Amino acid sequence: MALLYGLLLLATLSFSHLVAAEMTVTLEEPANDVEAKIAKRLATSPTLKAVTEFINTYFDTPKGVTLSFGSYTRIWHKNRHIEIPYLFIEDTRKHYKNTRFTHKNLDVDTYTGNVLLHVILHEFAHALIAHYNLPVLGKEEDAADTFADVMLIHFFENGSDVVISAADLFFINDKRMRRFVKEDFWSEHSLDKQRYYGRLCNAYGSNPSAYNNIKRQADFDEDKAERCIYQYRQTEHTWLNMLIVAPAFKAGVAIH
Repeated sequence: MALLYGLLLLATLSFSHLVAAEMTVTLEEPANDVEAKIAKRLATSPTLKAVTEFINTYFDTPKGVTLSFGSYTRIWHKNRHIEIPYLFIEDTRKHYKNTRFTHKNLDVDTYTGNVLLHVILHEFAHALIAHYNLPVLGKEEDAADTFADVMLIHFFENGSDVVISAADLFFINDKRMRRFVKEDFWSEHSLDKQRYYGRLCNAYGSNPSAYNNIKRQADFDEDKAERCIYQYRQTEHTWLNMLIVAPAFKAGVAIH
């Protein structure tokens, strides 16, 4: 995964030592050997370094945000606290290795890092929406998805590739779905297949010439492909301007 920020190995299990950091990362005590192995990987994760540095460089979150990994049962944000289960990372690795893709060209570590990066930015979107009382038209979960897409595509080198990995996560989840129940249709989340196509649409719309393969992969017709271009431009414009007005970006940060 080629990111805007380089690799810097962590000296401890926390980012709280960083100067003026608004987001801190903590690794809770692992409950078993599997979690301990994941925690060890996270302690030297370039993904965590990149996303933390990005957030702390660009965003003003005066009350702080904590990103915690532990023996949780679900990914969750509440009161500026983001929780991610250790086993989510293990499951992501396992399901990617066991799923067939026509375009499967990433090693499992790169794919897992990409997915984690998108997930963290998705959850950070909830923190920003709550802190700045940002307007959300439609489902907040959809808004958080598009926030992650825009941040990756706009600010990260090869960010569209990370968005495509996130799309693959939803593809995998959809394939694992045996049957729908009523809760799937009233959920605050869109269906996994909708989230899959949404990520592909934004990646393609951000750079149609570079990602023409997505048009074929998703089987977009010409009308849909054109709408993806318009949709991404509109979404990027909306998110960046809303964050500037909030103001969620730090003073002096140049947004091009």
